[in-house]
Amino acid sequence: MAAQEFLVIKRGYDFSKWLLQHTGKFPKSYRFSIAAKLENAIQRKRRRREMFIAMHKPTKKKTP
Repeated sequence: MAAQEFLVIKRGYDFSKWLLQHTGKFPKSYRFSIAAKLENAIQRKRRRREMFIAMHKPTKKKTP
């Protein structure tokens, strides 16, 4: 993977982390509806990112 692709992944992770830290500060009327939806979306994104990285991880080839 190119360095730019890793930068996009890192920035997405940093944004997700920042957003999750701030959902606790939402007004009580929004905290459980909007914050829960945001957190679920971030968790899905994180799982997809981990799957993508695992799928594109270089594997060692066995030599005869």
